[in-house]
Amino acid sequence: LGILSYRLGDFSSFRRAMLRPGTGEQELTAWRPGAANDLALQVVDWWAYVAEVLDFYSELIANGCYLRTAPLPEQVNRLVAVLGYRPRPAIGATGVLAALAGRPAPVALPAGFAVQSKGVPGVEPQTFEIGTPVTFEEPTSVASSGDAVEGGPPAGVPPGTAVPSARAELLVRGGVLVRGKPSAVAVGDRLMLLPRTWQPGKAPAAAVVKVTALVP
Repeated sequence: LGILSYRLGDFSSFRRAMLRPGTGEQELTAWRPGAANDLALQVVDWWAYVAEVLDFYSELIANGCYLRTAPLPEQVNRLVAVLGYRPRPAIGATGVLAALAGRPAPVALPAGFAVQSKGVPGVEPQTFEIGTPVTFEEPTSVASSGDAVEGGPPAGVPPGTAVPSARAELLVRGGVLVRGKPSAVAVGDRLMLLPRTWQPGKAPAAAVVKVTALVP
């Protein structure tokens, strides 16, 4: 049961019922509605509109009296409130956002700027808002291939012990050592490198890079 059919009619049916002579009617037997200047016919039209509006809202109220057919959230809340149930409020979440500035002029992101996550199967995209305004004074710095040192990382250095640390100084040495085989990384991807001691809200210590090659 998706909806209760509670309506008696619409404008046309109400208008037709009022124009049809009633059983034993004597007063209006000589009236022939249809003239363009017939004000009595206009009054009938008005009442037909009133009857349709009242009938519509009567059906809406009737459906709102049952959980299965209530069309409005406030109607459902009113019904379950009788049982003492209080709907759980929405759950908020916070996250860390990385932005890439593609032009030299300052880029300002105001507080409340909306950012939407990418949806995955079974999970719809979620919209977040920036809590505090942010201004990028310079374009995002990404090390170019011309700054790299030929030959890659020093030989014999085990993963995770490269010196200097995984920040901008390491990028110009020709590559970054990672532990294991990263199957989710491909050429052309953009990565954000963070030190292990990084914490949200602290001074920025991240580097955004673009994967140009993968060497096992």
